[in-house]
Amino acid sequence: MNEQLIGDLFAEAMRQMTGSTSREFSQKFAALIVQECCKEISYASVGREDPVFAYAYIDHLRNTFGVEKC
Repeated sequence: MNEQLIGDLFAEAMRQMTGSTSREFSQKFAALIVQECCKEISYASVGREDPVFAYAYIDHLRNTFGVEKC
């Protein structure tokens, strides 16, 4: 596990959600993790002949976890 990345995402969630409920914080933290996953999928598709699958998978992740944008 990339503890540095997880720590960075946790810190970002803390920064954005200071004063929120633990549920709101958890949702934000999870959304940041899903966004990071989408970003990695997008980077992995660069230079591929058929990046359509990657974008379909990103949409699937967003829909599954209820994240509006990646």
